[in-house]
Amino acid sequence: MLITILGPAGFFTSITFIAPITMDVAGIPESWVTIYMVVFGLRPFIGNLLGGRLAD
Repeated sequence: MLITILGPAGFFTSITFIAPITMDVAGIPESWVTIYMVVFGLRPFIGNLLGGRLAD
């Protein structure tokens, strides 16, 4: 039960910090934050697709 709660909580917490880290720390313009968020969201999506197929 704890893993079910902490997994999504960690993911949503990391989404919260994508914009400040990319803009303030990395110095990337604000217009690129959307692209970073899309790439960040595609990684688990592709991982779930591949993991489901490989698990069969």
